[in-house]
Amino acid sequence: MVSKTIKNKASIEAIKPDNVRREYPDQQVPPLYLVVQPSGKMSWAIRFRHPKSRKPQKFTIGGYPRIGLADARSLARDQLSLVEKGIDIVAERKKERQVANDETQKIGYQVDAFFKRYVEVKRAPSTIKETRRLFNVEILPKWRNRKVAEIERRDVVQLLDGIMDRNPPAPYVANRVHSALSRFSNWLVERSVIEKSFCEGVKKQGIEVVRERVLSDDECVIFWRATDDIGFPFGEVAKLLLLTGQRRSEIANLKWSEVDFERKELKISSERMKGKETHLVPLSPQAMDILRRVPRVSDGPDGFVFTTTGVTAASGYSKAKTRLDIAMAKLVDGEAIKAWRYHDLRRTAASGMAGLKIPPHVVEAVLAHKSGVISGVASVYNHYQYYEEKREALEEWGRQIDLLINPPEDNVIQLNGT
Repeated sequence: MVSKTIKNKASIEAIKPDNVRREYPDQQVPPLYLVVQPSGKMSWAIRFRHPKSRKPQKFTIGGYPRIGLADARSLARDQLSLVEKGIDIVAERKKERQVANDETQKIGYQVDAFFKRYVEVKRAPSTIKETRRLFNVEILPKWRNRKVAEIERRDVVQLLDGIMDRNPPAPYVANRVHSALSRFSNWLVERSVIEKSFCEGVKKQGIEVVRERVLSDDECVIFWRATDDIGFPFGEVAKLLLLTGQRRSEIANLKWSEVDFERKELKISSERMKGKETHLVPLSPQAMDILRRVPRVSDGPDGFVFTTTGVTAASGYSKAKTRLDIAMAKLVDGEAIKAWRYHDLRRTAASGMAGLKIPPHVVEAVLAHKSGVISGVASVYNHYQYYEEKREALEEWGRQIDLLINPPEDNVIQLNGT
């Protein structure tokens, strides 16, 4: 015979579902009931009166057997103790569920806000693009539906460990993810979304090898000739990267409004610069010649210089780089050329100008760097742009490239300034 009250586990196991819902009170904690549905599903609940209105209320603790008898009794006592203190536990649970279902508490929502209110306001387009890629590829797939308050330091460590455990390890990616998460979590603290950064105490785990790749003179010649084989717009962009020392995004996304043929310069808008300041780049005759020959695919001053559609800047530089590598290999009968990246052209230009005895602070001005000589307090007081010095440096570098590509005949005496 089934007992009408819950005494122990055996009395629970003896209960069989009826054709109607049944409730069996617990013998030790009378307000506690085992609710048995016709389907056989069982759950724990307590019945009591509202601490103020005295109206009957029901509070569900959880399902059986997930919550056993001993735990159900303990949880029931805890909740009843809160009722005795005048706390409306039903209303409190509703609030908790509202918070749990609040989309604004989830990582995905806060990341969107982070980009809208911080990244897209204070960062250059190239940085915005890379930061968005890091979140979309490395972070959001694992954390999107989690609440920001749930993220802990160990979650960050596990995420970074996963990147470092790849074959091969990706220290650069791990460090960029660390930086992105640090800024994101600090931003959440600043906005009082969370109380403490979940990156606090987490160190960068990747040991990056500082790139020192510089194209040799012979490689510059091979590179230059290979750019003719990959065609517009990638060949022209690649040449300008070597001649100007600018970042790929700054040249690839160039607009006609930023090209001044009369002054022979580029005026790259502050919105596109990493340092958020307008950057003037004097153009050597070699760079001017390339820009004069660029076909006008887009109309209007705001049109992109390097475009195939006339609407958006050309894309596909990774594939173009592969084609360029193949073209370079063909020029040396298939010999392997040491791996290089587009950014190495910037380093090659800087090293080339240094080799021509161009002062470091002028090279930094060409690159739009604020480090080394022009840094700290000096950068606050030194607003001189070294414009004429930059022009002389880039024109001398252009002449050097021209001499490499078109060396003089052995019987021709090269005079200074000619």
